[in-house]
Amino acid sequence: MKKLIATFATAALLSTAAMSAQSPAVQAEIDAFQKHFLDKFPALSLNDFAHGPYAMSEDKMMQFEAVMEMPPHEDLVDKGEKLWKTPFKNGKTYSSCFSGGDETLRTQFPHWSDEKGKFVTLEQSIVDCRVANGEGKIGTGKGKLAWMSAYLTTAAEGQTIQQMDELKKEAYKRYSAKLNEVKGVYGSFLQKQLELKLALYKALKEHNLLHNYLFQLQMERGY
Repeated sequence: MKKLIATFATAALLSTAAMSAQSPAVQAEIDAFQKHFLDKFPALSLNDFAHGPYAMSEDKMMQFEAVMEMPPHEDLVDKGEKLWKTPFKNGKTYSSCFSGGDETLRTQFPHWSDEKGKFVTLEQSIVDCRVANGEGKIGTGKGKLAWMSAYLTTAAEGQTIQQMDELKKEAYKRYSAKLNEVKGVYGSFLQKQLELKLALYKALKEHNLLHNYLFQLQMERGY
């Protein structure tokens, strides 16, 4: 899940969508973040990064496009559609837990939930929908959930995430919080190092004073 959130945060910061009511400081950091990748890959536009590593190699992109003409996962997408539309024991379907048609669901996720204090993903919402309808949980890494996710992603192909402004705000907030946390930890480390050095210096100083006193005492007493 942490990797997933990190991916969403990076995608959000690389997005061309403008953040509403953006502060100059925040926008300056986003511009610098985007500029780093644009300078590193001058032949790409921001939107090209949506293709991941395929965008960085013409040969890989051609191979990818050739494979996608007859997707090897097409049968799994069909399985996902069938599962999605199969009613629960109570007669309802997954669609009853969501608003909009199947082709728009993927664009509604992920989004930030103030109530839950975390990002809400489509996959977790599907699991929650099952539980709310009296069904058991299913694994989140593969199998049925992955098939339904693939179906909804395919149905929404070509569309963009609707919550991008919100995601960018939350991504930046989390980035700033983590940066401050690192600074805080590093600051505490430096403070501890300073305290240790001062304690060591004090101990050495006291040791030297004691050593000098004993030496002087020996000289005075002749032993």
